Amino acid sequence: MIDGMKRMAHWHTDSFNAFPIGDGYEVEGNIFDFRDDNGICYDQHGVTVRHWRRAHTKDGAYAYRLDWKGLSFVWTGDGRPDALTTKLSQGVVVFVTELQPDLGNLTSLKFGLPALMTNVTIDQAHTPHYAAGYMFAQVQPRLAMCTHLTYDEAEVPEMIAGIRTHWEGLFQFGAPDVVVVNVTKDAIWTRKAALPDSAMPAMPSAAEAAALFDLKPPMQMKVRFPNPRHTVADIKEPFVREQEFDPTAYYPADVFLAPHTAFPDDFKIVVLKMAGTQIAAKAKVMIRDAVDRVSARLNGNEARQIARRVVQSLTAVNTTAGLLGIVRDFARHSEDDAVLDEILADPKAVNDLLAKAEELERVFAQVQAFDDPIKQAQALGKALKQS
Repeated sequence: MIDGMKRMAHWHTDSFNAFPIGDGYEVEGNIFDFRDDNGICYDQHGVTVRHWRRAHTKDGAYAYRLDWKGLSFVWTGDGRPDALTTKLSQGVVVFVTELQPDLGNLTSLKFGLPALMTNVTIDQAHTPHYAAGYMFAQVQPRLAMCTHLTYDEAEVPEMIAGIRTHWEGLFQFGAPDVVVVNVTKDAIWTRKAALPDSAMPAMPSAAEAAALFDLKPPMQMKVRFPNPRHTVADIKEPFVREQEFDPTAYYPADVFLAPHTAFPDDFKIVVLKMAGTQIAAKAKVMIRDAVDRVSARLNGNEARQIARRVVQSLTAVNTTAGLLGIVRDFARHSEDDAVLDEILADPKAVNDLLAKAEELERVFAQVQAFDDPIKQAQALGKALKQS
């Protein structure tokens, strides 16, 4: 089956190899005897997973139990309510089974389908709502859950009533989709997953990015990409490539960029450089605002001259260190202390950059000697004019 899945997906995964995907699409099968009830199918890193048979129309359906550091989880999958599952689930913390409400007559009234179609499907392969509660009572988990169900508001009360016929303990639907269960040895709580509003992936936090790319500040601060296994030219016939329109035919001349038809080998991202560029862009906006606030307190001609000189200096700065020098020694004396908070959103990244920066230039040293914002602005304008 796994080999068939690989063959089915080969075109898709092989086409991705024109990009630096590296590893990640591998599928590793773990073959075990399905009749070896309570046998171990995984045992690594302190995690043990056991399996056993379930009655789901045809032989080959399994339930699984995971144990790790005193915590445990059972996933029954689909199947009829059975004694083997309740026996091998004893002492489990979280027990999750499926549930199909035995409401064939109601389904018939709503959709016009014969009740027999619903009833036979349940009686051959699934767990009715009464049976789910019965299994919970046999297992006595800390948390009982049901999933793989039609979460229809008209049927939810019936499902709960069937479960509560036998089970009085903690219960939670595994629905709607993406219910998160947090478990400790002392507490259990459920919540909805925090998901983006669209299909676009969410931006990772600094900690998530560090884990994802194996960053270890301050020594390991580069993200190295695997080389593509193919180029497009390797896997696309010349005839097909030649049918592509020349991009100059549809791009306006002022936005045209030469196409990148092959991802470069040995590509890497230098995180500090990227962070510095982002901080620099944000800092320029913040500094201009600070200049406007300070200059607003001066006479017109003098204010315009100082503002013009500061803006010129910002334009001339080519290094992150130089720009951060302006931020640290000028903007911090502006009327709004939140300026620094917004610019230096990542103190560690800024400290790493500042630790490697050279001594601030003479012009900023002169400005630093003054405490009053107006005198600072005047000194900055004078020093920049002289320089």
